[in-house]
Amino acid sequence: MVQLYVRSIIYSFAVFSWGSYVSADNSGALTRGLIVPFCTDLTSLASGSGHVVSPKFRDGGPYPAPMFLCWRIQVQQGYSVAFEFGHLDVGLISGQGCLDGSVKLYDGPSDQSPLIGQYCGSTILPGQLMSTGTTMYVEIYVTSNRNNQRGFNAQFFAVRTVTTTTTRGPPVPGCDGEPMVRTSESGQLTSPGFADGQFYRTNLLCEWILLGDPGEVFKISFSSFMLEQSPTCEYDYFTVSDVVVFEEPLSDGFTNVTALNTTSEDIKRDNAASIAKLTLYESRRLNETEILLTACGYHLPYDVETKSHMVLLAFHSDEQVGGRGFNLTFSRVKPTLRCSEEEFKCGNEKCINWTKVCDQTKDCSDGSDEMICPSSSSCGLPAILPIGSRVVGGSEAIRGAWPWTVSILDSHKQAHMCGATLVLPQWVISAAHCFTREYDRDYTGYSVRAGRHNLKMADRNEQTVGIAEVISRRDYVEQWSFNDIALIRLKDPFVMTNYVRPVCLPSSPASAGSQCYLTGWGETLNSCCPNVLKQALLPVINNTVCAGADYYGSRLREHMFCAGYPDGGIDACGGDSGGPLVCPVESSSLGDPRPRHWEIQGVTSWGLLCAAAKKPGVYTAVYDFVGWIQQTIALHTP
Repeated sequence: MVQLYVRSIIYSFAVFSWGSYVSADNSGALTRGLIVPFCTDLTSLASGSGHVVSPKFRDGGPYPAPMFLCWRIQVQQGYSVAFEFGHLDVGLISGQGCLDGSVKLYDGPSDQSPLIGQYCGSTILPGQLMSTGTTMYVEIYVTSNRNNQRGFNAQFFAVRTVTTTTTRGPPVPGCDGEPMVRTSESGQLTSPGFADGQFYRTNLLCEWILLGDPGEVFKISFSSFMLEQSPTCEYDYFTVSDVVVFEEPLSDGFTNVTALNTTSEDIKRDNAASIAKLTLYESRRLNETEILLTACGYHLPYDVETKSHMVLLAFHSDEQVGGRGFNLTFSRVKPTLRCSEEEFKCGNEKCINWTKVCDQTKDCSDGSDEMICPSSSSCGLPAILPIGSRVVGGSEAIRGAWPWTVSILDSHKQAHMCGATLVLPQWVISAAHCFTREYDRDYTGYSVRAGRHNLKMADRNEQTVGIAEVISRRDYVEQWSFNDIALIRLKDPFVMTNYVRPVCLPSSPASAGSQCYLTGWGETLNSCCPNVLKQALLPVINNTVCAGADYYGSRLREHMFCAGYPDGGIDACGGDSGGPLVCPVESSSLGDPRPRHWEIQGVTSWGLLCAAAKKPGVYTAVYDFVGWIQQTIALHTP
């Protein structure tokens, strides 16, 4: 996997220890034998967790070398240790294995215990790793400073030990080799053990068939979701699939079986389960099932509306315990209107051609096609001029000069979590990775604050509102930061003032060389004034340059771009995640130096190191998602 420095403070609250350093002998080799007894001991309560972080990781790296550190993690009896990397960039992977450094995990209290695995380089994260007992031993061993990288951070937590012997209890219906058929109009499904607060079992294959009447479909909504995470969901996963319903007899072997979409209620009532299972068998035999959703990890899947009145839900777990599981509800509904890819769906269930969106005519009766448009006359116009001089580098922003830059707060701690950008009174844009650890849709612990300049000082111009919902792209991939963008609908709209105003969506992509401004409260290196809103002038870098081998290479993907300086020195760092990179649209008036308006071109997403040479900040290209933003706001605005 591409390992990224995600610009976020998601992990900043955890237990942190560097362990103990070891000195090298004259040959440069490390003396290991006597250091093991002095490993840092970390403990976790049954309901708690902690973090293991390599030296200098939070400073952007690189780690020192040579180096040997170790940690011994201990949890209570009846629990096992779950260990998950959040970032891994140690040494290199070569044809002979790990070169110059690696991280090893052992299933027990020392390096004499069974090896769980050795990890290095910046490849795909291994997913959640489990001990079989109450202890896990972790070490980082760096032999050379030739390939010093940023290092690693990881989370550990205690999970209740799941018995895999005959004491597992009776098989759960649907998980016993036979799909469970549900014919009710609505209902609830959970993973085994969820209702008892337990983690799901290993080596499960559970299947449920939802069966409705012809002309109906199912709406499936998740209220909690926590499975083992992996980039391609190859370990534990949940799928939703449409099953093709045949109007003819199913096959030569089942010619006497009435088709599933029969109108005979007596036949359906008496034979629903058998018919459903046979239909599933035949649909699989003919490869006629369509997967609508494959989900894993911690991010709550979006609601799914099926296309068929017969649906297969499947849950698979591998040999390692992965998480608490899921809780979902299903209900039969009439199909909603589906528009083609060339059409925009109005908020009141009408399809219009995309060419009619933002044409200054309300083609949707609810006006949703004109709700948010680039270059609108009501956006991107600060009442207070933002720039006194075009300084290169970070400096304190003029109070109120960037009225669309807002802060996402962890309300429990009253602390800044991520940046965001106001685009409508009730909508802000941020990074999807700011919310990837949400197991449910309870956002009562978060709020959005606008109009404050200093995070530590109340401001008479500030406004704070709660979050109603967070909508990330369905194709967002956390591990690779693909499509790292999210829309946040607020419980109440902000009141527009001189200090709280929306920015414009981009009317064209950012061009290389454009001089744009990053704003945020993060740890912007080489800048002034902690806790106040800062600004930095950053040029957009040609993507060909930023995708070069000496920059980011193949790590820079579609819908991303870079902004910064070849020599580094000024950059977005921790706390700037989700904040805006805005660019001016020059005035059409001859000789007028003031911008006509400002557009958001980038959402602060990721980077390697911080303010380092040839490692500029990477931003989600907002222009590529303008259509998604318009469509999502139209369908989710009450």
